Amino acid sequence: MRKLARKDIFTILAAFLWISMLGAVFIWMDTHHISLRELPRLVKGVVRGYGPLGSLILIILYLLRSFLFLPASVLTIVAGTVFGPFWGSILNIIGENLSAGVSFFLGRIFGRRFIREHETAWLKKYDELLTKDGFIPILLMRFFLFPFDIVNIGSGMTGISYKTFGIATFFGLLPAIITFTVLGNAVNNPRSFIIFGILIAIILATVWILQKVPAVRKRLGLHIPFHN
Repeated sequence: MRKLARKDIFTILAAFLWISMLGAVFIWMDTHHISLRELPRLVKGVVRGYGPLGSLILIILYLLRSFLFLPASVLTIVAGTVFGPFWGSILNIIGENLSAGVSFFLGRIFGRRFIREHETAWLKKYDELLTKDGFIPILLMRFFLFPFDIVNIGSGMTGISYKTFGIATFFGLLPAIITFTVLGNAVNNPRSFIIFGILIAIILATVWILQKVPAVRKRLGLHIPFHN
């Protein structure tokens, strides 16, 4: 029987704590008769209840949801409702990118070694693809709203660098973040769709610059298969 290395012991303990946290949260929700449908109202009440510290609470909730697999869209909409389209978008950009990073490293810690040791020829092919040219696949998965945590954890299990993952995630999440933030704010302020249009235009301009200006891509250290 193979002796457990220190890294294996750490992974097992971390997994135990993670599962315990998940169990505790769902037991608490069941005890207090809180369903997933009631989460937006509950989160909104918590964020508003802390007044000026509400923005910090929102970011903490984003970090916690990385471990609990709760829908990120709930926090995104709540931020738009409570903080408006501009500050709501800023907080959501910070929160969702931090949350994506935490989930990425969870995948790297718990899954990368398993993938290396058990990957089939098919899996190895796509592992190598993401490792070498992962920017566009991650960007497109974000644009087309692939499941948030599956993309995060799945990317961490591949050999893609965090830098490539992080930059693709940042730009790829912007349209969805702005859309859900504006939808949340539109409940109180329909004019927020004007801000939505402006921000989308900025995003499209940024993607165009990445495509047309090789010096920018080189500066960021990105290997993006754009054809100029």
